Amino acid sequence: METYRKNLKQIGLVLIVLGLLDICWMIYCISHNISYASSFNFFAVIAGIFLYRGNAKTAAIAAWFSAFFISGFSGLILLTLLTTPLDLLKVEVKLGASSFVTGYLFSISVICLLVWIYKRLTYPDVVAAFQARPDAAKSRYRNPRKGFLFGSILVVGLEVILYFSFHGTTSDKLIAKAKEQVGFNYKFQVTSFNESSSGGKTSYRGNVTAYNDNEIKNVSVQWEE
Repeated sequence: METYRKNLKQIGLVLIVLGLLDICWMIYCISHNISYASSFNFFAVIAGIFLYRGNAKTAAIAAWFSAFFISGFSGLILLTLLTTPLDLLKVEVKLGASSFVTGYLFSISVICLLVWIYKRLTYPDVVAAFQARPDAAKSRYRNPRKGFLFGSILVVGLEVILYFSFHGTTSDKLIAKAKEQVGFNYKFQVTSFNESSSGGKTSYRGNVTAYNDNEIKNVSVQWEE
């Protein structure tokens, strides 16, 4: 068996196991009404099966998406830390230090796993096996490093959207509506916003985080104009 096939077989087994575990966790969360968010589950299992069988094309695709998610997840973590007020971060740590740290450690662990997968899938023998395919020259995944670029573009685009969505008169009105619900003894941070039009009227919905030194509240706001 070629060296690259042994490599792909190992990565495939890892992805299959992680995907199955994630599917079990997803089922558990759904049955217990727990919030669930993940990008692995079935995709990891399917990719793992193809890699286990030594599919060089799947290796190129998985390497590209690994690069995409490495830059995307890393950028989102950095974006969250930069856009969240420092005093809100301090309150989050104070009120739930263990869950706060656990959340970030989990995210970092996922990024480390993706880095490991990317490095293994870009070994010279794996790349050579893919480039030997007749369709390699036309494949959009022939250069996995471009995944880093697209992941970075996604984060920058999200930052631009967040900036224009959460600043200005709409943001001020969201905060004003939130103050009507919880009072003025809080600081406020807009976390999401949605606008839709129907029947000549525009509906606005958003979420605002209200916080002080002792508590954090998630306030849902909506109005129609």
